[in-house]
Amino acid sequence: WRDSGGGDGGGTKLPVGKVVLADKSYTDEGAAVIAAFLRPLAPGISRADLSDVIAGRPEDEALRVLAELCGALSASDLEEVDLSDNALGTKGIEACRPVLAGRGTASHLRSVSLCNNGLSSQTMGVVADLLTETDPDTGGCVAGNLAKIHFYNNMSGEGGCRAFARILAATGGGLADVRFSGTRAGRVGSLVVASALERLGPEGGKELRRLDLADNTFGEDGANLIAQVVARCPNLRYLNLDECLLGDAGMGRVGAALAGAGAGEGPPPLEGLVLGGNELTRAGAGHVASLLRGGGWGRTSTGCGGRTWR
Repeated sequence: WRDSGGGDGGGTKLPVGKVVLADKSYTDEGAAVIAAFLRPLAPGISRADLSDVIAGRPEDEALRVLAELCGALSASDLEEVDLSDNALGTKGIEACRPVLAGRGTASHLRSVSLCNNGLSSQTMGVVADLLTETDPDTGGCVAGNLAKIHFYNNMSGEGGCRAFARILAATGGGLADVRFSGTRAGRVGSLVVASALERLGPEGGKELRRLDLADNTFGEDGANLIAQVVARCPNLRYLNLDECLLGDAGMGRVGAALAGAGAGEGPPPLEGLVLGGNELTRAGAGHVASLLRGGGWGRTSTGCGGRTWR
């Protein structure tokens, strides 16, 4: 440890670009040792995996551990941070502020993952505040620089949808990987998300490669909006609309958009397409079949109703 530049040994610092602390539950003492090791290395660290680091810890200790580990990276120009699988209430998000909205994050942070955190509506609001607050030095915000944003398996409901829409509204044109699924979104909240995606316009979809909106209750109205979104994504490689209640008519519109009918262009280079659980009758299944026949996706993995064909 000392030879690598940690502690007081003053040895030669090893170049460290990525730190993975995942899948361990750290005590106060353990977090302090790790933080002391990381601080002198922090300026070179650009990626941090801090997922599942407080399992089973009492709340007070868990908050201290998060603050210690995230604080140790406050001098890093982080491009990617994963805080998934940690039970994060509002206090937990605040403890993680150094890696979500600290020095330099508005200029450098490109990827944020907050999956299976149990985020409530209120906590999602705090996340949105952090990601959209203006950096006094650059005048920008973290959301404006994001390429990847993942929220999955939280319990944020309709309020979380509104918070996510705020984040989307502040993004630039570089979004490549969006996941907002399994958040207990009802019809109203799902439409808010669909509308926010549609308002990104043609520029917002140019770089999009992955879009996972599973378990949102879009219905036909939402399907119309999602169809407009995917029609603007010429580079889309993965689309997950599982359990979105699109219905036959909605599936027809999404299928037409994917086929490039709306834009007069060919279909995107899809490698994965998930369309199960959308209350389809034979007519809706016909839309899916037509899409697959005309897509030219010889190696695409397509999931529908729990069955997968290649």
